[in-house]
Amino acid sequence: MSFIYYFSISCVDTHKNLLNDHQVPNINMNPILLKSSKYLGQYTRFIPGKVQVDRSWWRNDGIVSVRSAIKPHEGSEDKIVNYNPNIAPKRGLWNYLGEIKNIDHIEVVGQKDPLYRKYLQNKFFEWAKMLTNLPA
Repeated sequence: MSFIYYFSISCVDTHKNLLNDHQVPNINMNPILLKSSKYLGQYTRFIPGKVQVDRSWWRNDGIVSVRSAIKPHEGSEDKIVNYNPNIAPKRGLWNYLGEIKNIDHIEVVGQKDPLYRKYLQNKFFEWAKMLTNLPA
């Protein structure tokens, strides 16, 4: 039995480009992340023996694909459960805390935008409280 709790969150700050189906940055994305976000939003790879990258990897926060933020994938047998605040987190599984929309990778850490600051801080306090209540 595993004694470790695994937690993950994902952020997304892209949307589908109607012209070509790629993911493109939302208008609020930090300009530093635009180039990497556009690249992630259209990158594919189908090389035998390598991780296969299709459109399911395109949604991103400017640095990290939403898919890869949720849990390990290729070559992993890790399981995932959606976190429910009314149920104790599960040991040995990825407890997915959810997706935060319209937040890029820098904003989720920096919290400079007053529009999102309070929301993010409340989320972090909620998660900190949950973590402090885990059995030792």
